[in-house]
Order: sequence, then structure tokens, then C-alpha cells
Amino acid sequence: MFLTSSLLAPFKGRQFAPLRSWLGVDIGRSALKLAEVEQENDVWKISQMQFASVCNSGLWQEKHLSTSVLSAELSKMVSLSTGWKNRQAAAVVSLSATDYRTVNLPESSLDEYEEMIHQELVSELQEDVIFDFWEPEEELSDSTDEVTSLIVYALANSNSTAVGKALERASLNCRVLDGLPFSLARAIIMADPMARHQTTVAIDWGYSAATLVFLKQGNPFYTRVLRGCQFQVFLQDLSKELGLSEQQCWNLLCSMLSNESRSAEFQSALNKRLQPVIDQYINLVQKEVNRTVQYIQSNTRLPEWNHIWLFGGGALFRQVYEPLAIPLKISVKPWSLRLTDTLDTPLHQNLVPLFGPAASLASLRRWK
Repeated sequence: MFLTSSLLAPFKGRQFAPLRSWLGVDIGRSALKLAEVEQENDVWKISQMQFASVCNSGLWQEKHLSTSVLSAELSKMVSLSTGWKNRQAAAVVSLSATDYRTVNLPESSLDEYEEMIHQELVSELQEDVIFDFWEPEEELSDSTDEVTSLIVYALANSNSTAVGKALERASLNCRVLDGLPFSLARAIIMADPMARHQTTVAIDWGYSAATLVFLKQGNPFYTRVLRGCQFQVFLQDLSKELGLSEQQCWNLLCSMLSNESRSAEFQSALNKRLQPVIDQYINLVQKEVNRTVQYIQSNTRLPEWNHIWLFGGGALFRQVYEPLAIPLKISVKPWSLRLTDTLDTPLHQNLVPLFGPAASLASLRRWK
């Protein structure tokens, strides 16, 4: 089932799970992330987390998921730990595999909107889709007396079916297929409940897409994919500079997280090779972010924000994200959530920014 419509007002008419959570499944282009959460005295903690690289698994064929590969990978991940408590699951698919657009349609009924949107999507994408749509905030709308602006979030029907079947084969029951902006919104409020009453900004710095989301009082207000800023671009540039594969570059960066002992000479030489690649990449990212910020400031009355939350691979590495704060003239802050005692180790702490959407999905429960 595609239940984005249930998530358009993420905090109206339903509550976060007070005691028991679901299992959150984040299906990315380069990795799968699973998480479970607990809530105690209004404080959220991650109680289980599992990460698996799927770059070379055959999970994705361009924009389409392989049911058999996904089910095999999920089964493997679930079996690696006996601590998983839940078989009810909620999932999200990489934004790069979805279609997120604004359409302007003649004033019509909801059923007529649905039919027009479906025809446009199928005609353009050449495959059946599932989708939801809603009206943007008035400040961002081109609606007139005769034309209505609508935001559309669509996913290939084959991918939604693949997710449902794969989870079922892994003995999981997919209750919700979420949209990334809504997952990020809930993740931020789990970490900072005051975000319900503020303007907040987030970047999901993913392998295949870097997504900038503006939130107004806890709800997605504006979403844009930052063109050419996906973390894969940085890994590719680093790969060329160091003569290593992307996976080897990722492993090198992760080894820097774990503070592996190296000579001062080696570290200095490595930093000298890294810095030009980082500078070039950050210059690209900050230009795209500033371009979007200027649009928001010119076209809306959205109140100012204090910092930018960071999710995904780009949020793991201080050498990459800290330089971004300088040209943006605002602090950047990797998303974080507390860990239960059994998980509270430096390794798990370092990886928490990868698990924002998965933890957010795990916080959901059935609603009316």
C-alpha cells in the first residue's frame, strides 16, 4: 500500500508509538538500513540498527528493484541479530527512484485530478505508477481561480510491489511505504521536539541524491534535489584522485572515523590529497544550497532557521561537512539520536546519521 497521504500532516490525528515500535527499512541505492527504536519518558533511543552495502548486489537495475535480491539481503540482515523484536515494518525507497514534481491542472474534482495525474505520469514514465498528491503552501503555489498547483510524489508500481513481496519473504509485514521528506520531518522531531514549532532545514546527503528539505512547524514545506551534489560525486572524484575504487574510498573515510592509528606523515599526506577534492565538492554543494535558500527567501515568508540538519553518508565525515558551514554562514549539525546501552559504542555512535529515515519509520504505528 502507498500511504503517503496518511503522512501529509505527520502529527495530526495520530501519535508516535509509546512503547512498541515497528521495524524501519530504508532502501537506498548503495545501502540498506534497518532500525528499531524505543521511547522512554518522551525520549527516543535507537535499540537496533543494521547496515548493509548493496552497491554490487544487483539490487537496482537503473530505477527498478529486484524482489529476490532485496528479500535475500533483508533476510540476511535480520538473521545477523537475534535482537529484532518486530515483524511489522515501514519502508522508504531512495528518492532517486521516485518522481517528485509540481503540476498545474485545471480546477477539477479530486477524482479528476487523480485521473489527469495518472495519465501524465504513465505517458511520460511508460509504466504504471502509484502516487499521491497534495496542494503546496499558498506561498509556493501557482494556483488561480482556474488552475490548481499540486505536488505529486510517485513510485513505479513494480517497485512498490517489490518492496511488499521482498519484506514478506523476509517474514516482515510492510504496513507503510513512506515518502522521504516525511521520514526526515519525523526524524528531526524525534531528536528535537521543539522543531514542531520552528522552521527547520535538512539535507539528506545520500549516495544517489542530495535532498534539501525545508520544514515549517514540523511539516515538509519545500523539497528539492540538489543537482549533481549526491555523495557519489565526491566518492568518484576521490577515486580518481587516489586511484582507488569507490568502495575503497568509502572504507578509507570510515577508517578515519574509527581513529585508526597512522603516522603524522601519512595523515598529512592524505589530508593534502583530500583537501582539493573536498573543496571542489563543497563549492558545488554550497552553490546549490544557496540557490535554493535564495529562492525560498525571495518567494516565501518562512521564518529564519538556526542550523541545517544533516543525514546520510555526507553527514558522517567532519572533514566533508564542516567546511560547508563557512560559505553557508550557518552551522551544520549531523542528525543524532540516543542509543540504548547495548548499542552505545563509538562505532554505532559514528553511524547514527545514516539511520534517520529508518529510525523515523520505526517510530510509526497503526493509525486510524
